[in-house]
Amino acid sequence: MKTVFKVVEQDQTKDGAFKTYYDNCPSNELEITLDKSIESPGFQSLIIEELIELKDESLGGEIDRAVISLLSQAILKSGTYVWRFNPTTEFNYPVDNDDTAVAQKAIILLRKSPIFFNPAGLDILLYHENSWLKDINNQALWLSENEQAIPTFTEKIGNSIDPVVNANILNTYILIDEENEEHKQKIKEGIANYLKDCIRKINKVEMSKISKYYLYNSFFAYQISKIQKEEGLFEKESIDTLKEIVHKTLPKNTLDAALSVLTLNNLYDQDERLNAYLKERQDNFAKPYALFRRIRGNVYFASPALNSLLCYKAFNNRDKK
Repeated sequence: MKTVFKVVEQDQTKDGAFKTYYDNCPSNELEITLDKSIESPGFQSLIIEELIELKDESLGGEIDRAVISLLSQAILKSGTYVWRFNPTTEFNYPVDNDDTAVAQKAIILLRKSPIFFNPAGLDILLYHENSWLKDINNQALWLSENEQAIPTFTEKIGNSIDPVVNANILNTYILIDEENEEHKQKIKEGIANYLKDCIRKINKVEMSKISKYYLYNSFFAYQISKIQKEEGLFEKESIDTLKEIVHKTLPKNTLDAALSVLTLNNLYDQDERLNAYLKERQDNFAKPYALFRRIRGNVYFASPALNSLLCYKAFNNRDKK
C-alpha cells in the first residue's frame, strides 16, 4: 500500500491534477514513456473514484486537491457543467460525454462517501447534476426498436457512438435521481440493450477494433460489471458471455489482468490464471501501461497512479468470490 501512496503522491501536481502521460510508440505490452504529460479530467476522475473507494481518511488531502482541480476544469455550457479532453491545451477539444460522465460520477461518489470533503464549488456543481441528465436524455439516439446510445460528443460535428463511452455514461446515469423515473428507466434499458449487443460483438473481436478510444476488452467488462453490481440491468446470457471473454483473453499487461480480476470479482467469479499473473508481476503495478488512445496522431495515454490503484485493489481481492 505504501508503494501505491508513493505513486499517487508523485503523480499529483501542486494544483491537485494527476499527470496523464502520453506517447506515440508504446511497447508490445502497451507501456509508454514518462517524457510527456497532460491533464485529463477522465483519468483524474477515475483516480478519484478509486481513492474514494479505499475509504482511507489519510488520503483526504489528495482527494480534496484532486476534486478542486477537477472542478476548475469544468465548463458551464447551457446551464450544465461539462468537461472536455485535455482542457489545458491550446487546441479547443469539443465537450464530450465520456469525460463528463466519469467526472460527474466521481463527484456523486464523493458526496455519498462517509469520508466527505466539500471543496469550494462542489455544491454548485451538484446542483447541475440533473441538467446533465436531461441533456443526455435529449441526445439519446434510437439505433433500433429497443436500443439507444449516447454520442461521444455533445456537439454534432465528428460524432460517434462508442461502447465503452456508453458504459461509462450508464455507470453515472444510474446514480442520478430523476423525477420522471419511468423515462429514466426507458433510457437505461435502451443503453443496456445497445451494450448487450456490444458484448456479443467483442466475444469475437478485440475492443480496440470496436472502440475508437479504449484498448482493452477488460476495461469495458469492468465498467459493465459495475453497472451489473449496482443495478442488475443485464441478463444471465450477457453476463456469462462477459465472463467467457474475460476467462479466454490473455492479458496484455498487469493493468489488463487487474481489470479482468476486478470484473470477475464484481460478478462473483475468479480465475486462478489471472491471480497468478498478478502475483508474479507485482513490480509492474505502477508501470505506465496505456488505457486510452486518440486515433488522430496515434497517441496513447497512461496513468501510473490509476494503474497502481487498480492493480492494488485487484491483488487484494483476487481470492474473493
